[in-house]
Amino acid sequence: MSPIILFSHSQRQCGVQQFGKQIFEALRDSTKYEFVYCEVGSPAEVRAVSLAQHARAALFNFHPVTIGWAAGWTAWSLQIPTVGIMHEMTTELAEQVDDTLFDYYIFHDPSAKPRNPLFFTAGRVVLPPSKTLSDLSAPSRFTIGSFGFATAGKGFEALTARAHAEFDDCLIRLNIPSSEFCDKDGSQARIVAERCRSIISKPGVDIEITHDFMSLNDVQNYLARNTLNAFFYEDQEARGISSAVDLALSARRPIALRRSSMFRHMFDANPSIFIEERSLRDIAESGLAPLQPFIDRWTPEGIRADYEKMFDAILSRETETTARLRWYQRAAKVEQLLSAHAAGR
Repeated sequence: MSPIILFSHSQRQCGVQQFGKQIFEALRDSTKYEFVYCEVGSPAEVRAVSLAQHARAALFNFHPVTIGWAAGWTAWSLQIPTVGIMHEMTTELAEQVDDTLFDYYIFHDPSAKPRNPLFFTAGRVVLPPSKTLSDLSAPSRFTIGSFGFATAGKGFEALTARAHAEFDDCLIRLNIPSSEFCDKDGSQARIVAERCRSIISKPGVDIEITHDFMSLNDVQNYLARNTLNAFFYEDQEARGISSAVDLALSARRPIALRRSSMFRHMFDANPSIFIEERSLRDIAESGLAPLQPFIDRWTPEGIRADYEKMFDAILSRETETTARLRWYQRAAKVEQLLSAHAAGR
């Protein structure tokens, strides 16, 4: 059976790349389709791998900043069904998108209900606990943790201020690594770290900030060493779902969130896990009860079923005739663009 290839980029210190690996961890055990993971850096590599593997279809772990070059002509020229895994996507945007970038699209927003026939949705990717997680117990001292790159709106300072205000005795643990695409030299991470340290004045409140980049397994273990993990993202329109919470769920510790649209898929948690409504201590004391429905729902098996169902639908639509017609339509579109460009000179 010809494989379906999941293409991603090779830069490790990137949330998009990590999410692609999480997806593949769920897909690799499929007995219905063979999924292959491949990191690429150019259109030529994509084409060479597709031809060598006799690919049946292609998935692209897509973000315009990371592999924007893969959309459009690169994907079209493969002449096999292509699917873009979209990260910065909302239902409203999905309604407007055509097949200019890829033949089809999927985005992991369980709250989304797009009517666009080119779009599919899937649940989140909550990996099972690591083998070492069972050996980790919650700390004896109340410990609040968080992690992420120092991109705008992450709210590390707000989290530190809230913990400092609520507690007279606690440890705040933050992991803020450099980012390959947004903060390569780590300067912004260090600035955010200093801002957080400057907030601390109580003798019983300590803060521990690291900047090392961790593997998925190490992040899971890092979060499992906290009493509570918290993410205070500012609300940002037209953003996708944050994948940080997926890893926090896999650590099996309580989670506190700000009511940001990037956490819209968890708005119905009961009791609430949002800091606009409850204190950090109250959220921690609720344990996993508000999170268990999400953990049970967003399993690797569930993601695998979502993708298998999507490819069942896509491959049933695809015939040699439809593929050829799409190719002609796109070739005509390129010719129109070239003509318009030449006329504008």
